[in-house]
Amino acid sequence: MSSIANFELALLASSGDVFETPSKLPNSNASIFTKATVFESMAIVHDPDEAGPDNEWLYQMGSTRFQYWAHMEASFSSCGDRFCSDARCDDEGGNGGVMPFYTLPYCFERGTYLVPKKLPPWTVDMIETSFARALSGPLLGSSICLSNVDAGKWRRRVTSEYLETLFVRLMDGGSNVEETDSTPKSGRPKKVTAVAKAYAEQGLIGSDLSWKAKHTLLEEHLGMEFGKATLKAAAKLAEQTKSQKRQL
Repeated sequence: MSSIANFELALLASSGDVFETPSKLPNSNASIFTKATVFESMAIVHDPDEAGPDNEWLYQMGSTRFQYWAHMEASFSSCGDRFCSDARCDDEGGNGGVMPFYTLPYCFERGTYLVPKKLPPWTVDMIETSFARALSGPLLGSSICLSNVDAGKWRRRVTSEYLETLFVRLMDGGSNVEETDSTPKSGRPKKVTAVAKAYAEQGLIGSDLSWKAKHTLLEEHLGMEFGKATLKAAAKLAEQTKSQKRQL
């Protein structure tokens, strides 16, 4: 979703009508992609009226990848770091596992890219409700799409380097994951590539070494420091590169 946040959206209603709208309303924080925080999402989990019978609202809005965040004892100041760096890295694991979600959207179904036919109960708790108020009538149940022109721009923009940038920023808990142009910025993605190359050269793909041991080995080998998120992103990149070479 973050990769299309800067594009004009085309909401395709079941009638076949198309309604164009920015993903974020001008001069406002209201966005169709707004999500509850981790803490707010866990409060929703514990409220039967909001979670719905058999947690149906949780799965409809959060998808089957939505999971309970087990670290509610974390303070607000530390939650961001643990949520974006440690927990998601550990769950992703670098071994082909699927990364879970710990937040619940307000206005879109994460698993279907649809505006729900009925907005979830927790929408009433939104701070900025102007976008939610606008989603009524034929817009409910509509598909979130891009026009042909914007879809072409999106395909040219979303290169493997761009996705690498986006992935690492999300893992590191960066709040600004949108780029203002189509060319990825230099910096951490280059570091990920360097670590990925060293990861493969040091024979760490498929290794039984702990993440801590791999981290220490690679920092000493490369002579530079990097975080756990960078290491795990690099491990994934190294494994993908090796898999692609096998297919050639």
